[in-house]
This record gives sequence, structure tokens and C-alpha cells, in this order.
Amino acid sequence: MAASRTIIVAGAGIGGLTASLALARQGFRVIVMEKAERLEEAGAGLQLSPNASRVLIDLGLQPRLAGAVTPEAICLMSAATGGEITRLSLDRMAKSDPGNAGWRRDLSVSYEKVGNVLVAQGKLDDALGPKRVIAGAMMILLFAIVAILLVDKNSILFVTVTPPAPGGALFAAPAERAYLLLGCLIGAVGGPLQAASRTLLVQLAPKDRIAQYFGLFALTGKVTSFVGPLLIGIVTAVTESQKAGMATLVLFFVAGLALLARVDVSSSRTSQR
Repeated sequence: MAASRTIIVAGAGIGGLTASLALARQGFRVIVMEKAERLEEAGAGLQLSPNASRVLIDLGLQPRLAGAVTPEAICLMSAATGGEITRLSLDRMAKSDPGNAGWRRDLSVSYEKVGNVLVAQGKLDDALGPKRVIAGAMMILLFAIVAILLVDKNSILFVTVTPPAPGGALFAAPAERAYLLLGCLIGAVGGPLQAASRTLLVQLAPKDRIAQYFGLFALTGKVTSFVGPLLIGIVTAVTESQKAGMATLVLFFVAGLALLARVDVSSSRTSQR
């Protein structure tokens, strides 16, 4: 690699400095442009995932990471009781492979605060069971999607309304307010749906393979985050209709409800409280 080639990197943050160091190790001449007069800690503590930690270690920065704080374990807690449901130890993983550690410079994050925010969701989960919470949330989301498809600037659920006035106030028209209400409804059930999904996974997964199951859970979430928009884009392009593209979400939720109905939680292992 020719050392005469010069690359200018804008910003001396974690991304800019890492890229600069990696490029310099490949023989490039790197110039880092940073508007701050000096580099110092600012803002919240920085948390690095295992894959990011491995990159820094490969760049020879493991001694500089030695002073950072590494978590001992990832614990899934019950928001209703405060009890521990399950625990994934990170200490052994960090010792066997330092890249498995998540490094952070502060201890200010309190997961107890997060649990307090989700107390109502936890109580709902304990009272009805995660499967019923998931099914109920999916039904509400399905209703919201269908309702959105039936909202137009001139009508709401086939009822004629006043269209938005040009240059009018934000959310002044009935159709705009309907969209806002349906958006709030979607946001309200998103939290319980995700929380109950994790609780159900803990109940179904073998205790000695909980990490693998959560990894698969995360992977499927990433896959659908690509497949869903891709399918919507394809249908929208073919039909030249945004509503037709959005209607594909109905198929996702109907299929999800059908698969959920086949899940047997009666034989799952008892959750640790």
C-alpha cells in the first residue's frame, strides 16, 4: 500500500479514531480533523459491544481498555417483583475471550429505573401470561394497521371528514389526528410486546442454551427488519400504491398470530423468580 496516499478523517470520535488507526496500520497517511481543542470525556459513558471490542483489541488497544468497567452478567429481571428470572454470566466469557466483554467508562446506568418504568407491563405479563400479552398486542397492532389503511385525507373508516387546509396548523385536520392517535396506540403496545416476547423465550428455552436462543431471537429480528421494508418496497413499486405496500404488514401479523397459536407454554420450564 502506497504510504503517499493521504486520507482525511473528519471527527476524532471513537469511529473516526478507530478508522484512522486501521488505515494507518495499512500504510496510509491519515489526517484527523477535529474542531475540539482537546480530546476529553464528554456526555454519557460509552458502551462497546463484543464485536467492537474485538476490533479495538486487534488494533493493539487492549492495555488501554484494562481500566474500563466490564459487566459481570446480563440479568433478566421481573419488573413486577424485582426478582431475577435468568442470568447470563459474562465474567467467564470475558476471561476466555476479552472481546466478549462490553467495556464502559461509567456505572451510572441503573436497570432498576428501567424496571420501574415497566412495572405495569410486568404486572400485565404476570397476570395474563406472556403468550396472551403477545397475542393481544399483535391484535391491537393488526387493528392499527388496518385502521391506518382506511384513513385518507378525506375520510376516516369510510366516514367523510374535512380535508387538511393548505397552510393549516399541524394536526388540525381529523385525518392527521387519527394518524397521530393510531401512532400512539402502536407505540403503547410496542413495549409490552417486546418484553413479553423475551419472557416467553425464557420460559421456552432450555436453561443451558438460553444464550443461543436469545442470539437466534435477535437474528430473526434483524432479518425481518430487512425483509419487511423490502417486501413493502417491492409491492409499492409494482402496484404504485403505498397502501398496497403497507397492506403486506397484515400478512406478517396474521402469520405471526397463526404461529403463536401453535406455541405450547404448558410444558415449558418454570421461570426462575
